[in-house]
Amino acid sequence: MMVDLSPADDRRNLLIARFCGLGAMFIGIAGMAGWIFNIPALNSIIPGYKPIAISATILFVILGGVQLLLTHPRLSPVVRLFLLAVTLFVTLFGLLEIVQTVTGAPVSIEDAILRHYPALFANPDANISPVAGLLVFLIGLAQACYVYQQVVGKTIRPLSHAVGIVGSLVMLISAIFLLSYLYRAPLLYSTAYIPIAALATLAALLSGIGLITTVGDAAVPLRWFSGPSMRARLLRAFLPLTVLLMLLLSVTQYLLTRLTSINPAIFAPVIVIIFEVIITAVILHVARAMGTLIERAENERRQAEEALRQLNANLEDRVRARTAELETAVKELEAFSYSVAHDLRSPLRSLDGFSKYLLEHSRERLNAQEQDYLHRMRMAAQRMARLIDDLLNLAHVGRTPMHIETVNLSELATDILAGLRRRDPQRQVITTIAPAMLVQGDRGLLQIALEHLLANAWKFTGKREDARIIFGMDLQDGVRIFAVRDNGAGFDMTYAEKLFTPFQRLHTEDEFPGTGIGLAVVQRIIARHGGRVWAEAEKDSGATVYFTVGKAAS
Repeated sequence: MMVDLSPADDRRNLLIARFCGLGAMFIGIAGMAGWIFNIPALNSIIPGYKPIAISATILFVILGGVQLLLTHPRLSPVVRLFLLAVTLFVTLFGLLEIVQTVTGAPVSIEDAILRHYPALFANPDANISPVAGLLVFLIGLAQACYVYQQVVGKTIRPLSHAVGIVGSLVMLISAIFLLSYLYRAPLLYSTAYIPIAALATLAALLSGIGLITTVGDAAVPLRWFSGPSMRARLLRAFLPLTVLLMLLLSVTQYLLTRLTSINPAIFAPVIVIIFEVIITAVILHVARAMGTLIERAENERRQAEEALRQLNANLEDRVRARTAELETAVKELEAFSYSVAHDLRSPLRSLDGFSKYLLEHSRERLNAQEQDYLHRMRMAAQRMARLIDDLLNLAHVGRTPMHIETVNLSELATDILAGLRRRDPQRQVITTIAPAMLVQGDRGLLQIALEHLLANAWKFTGKREDARIIFGMDLQDGVRIFAVRDNGAGFDMTYAEKLFTPFQRLHTEDEFPGTGIGLAVVQRIIARHGGRVWAEAEKDSGATVYFTVGKAAS
């Protein structure tokens, strides 16, 4: 089925829908057998009353069969299209009967067929009644709406509600006519007024129930009665009892007035009093049940609030204790990192200094291989020292208090590139910096971020004769996006996710020296400013690093 139900509700609705489909088919087959074998008891359960029409027996066999198939969980697309065509035909049949009744135009499919059988055509009992035609039209239309949803493969909520509402209307109309048989009201069933057979009414009632249970608890009217809401509980408690009570009192009144000589004027107030007493008892019962539920829900709410309050109190204590532990751990980690850095720097400086001394003062006594070993020792010591400094910088940018002010990124970039030129005067690099790029941020941290970005661009354009570095800004959807662009070595975008991870390098140490910490520092600084950073590149065609910085300065 196409609606989402709990397993129990699904099985219940499925069984009811199947029973209703089988019941409508059985009524149709029984009525057809009554016409074929001339057995009045089969097509008119009440002797002397109008029998079910020949066309009605066929239509209810079809409608019952469709109802039965709709409960099948896996129908092939071909079967669904066939069912849609069948239901549309039944809908058209009922619509033409309505049109003929209202306008008198000879458009009935039934009459077109029965004209070939004069004996049946002349028999008014063989023709479908106007009310039965209306019910057939409504049932066929509702089934067509439901089958259409299965054909398109999705639930269309308005159509589902329409199926449930039409099913309820069919049930109401059928129930009225069934009660007319019970009360022997000729206006509703006599052939002189609005003829409809009792069997046709019963088949329509089953079809209406089948429509409602097929569409399920997700659509009206069942959705009004399902679920734990107070409205649903009240409807489930009041409506069935009220309907049953009114029906029983009505039947009792009818039987007593028919079987006894009690004056109706006396009996009517007695019935009203009995009705009021029973209704009051029902209301008291339901109120008591509802009161118990409300009190239970209120107690559960209070218990939940108390449990939540205790949980919050415990959580606050745990958070405070955890925060104190973390602060202590951070302080210990800072002390440890500085201690390790100091303890490592001293032997590294010694290693670098002694290696330099040997290279400068004992070169003539060392062969080329020994000099290469000493040179490698110096490079390794210096690289280790840079790595320690970068690790300390990475930790430093995450805990340094921020001082927010207006920062001119253009001026910072100009000073940084000037410093790079002084350190590497033989390089010829064309640089372009957009003017007056102002942001709100911490000047020291933003300078560190730009130093890493511009130093990378300077480094990776080192093998270019026409090296170019551009620092600019663009506006996209109201957001200022800054970009450091170069035409250097670039990188493969396949590995772009590693770019901002510490120690992850996309080039070897021999190609471009470095520790792989710089962009991780940049990302941490930008994140502290409420922005984000990302990169785009193409191998051997340069790279662009983009970043945003919180709110731009006005």
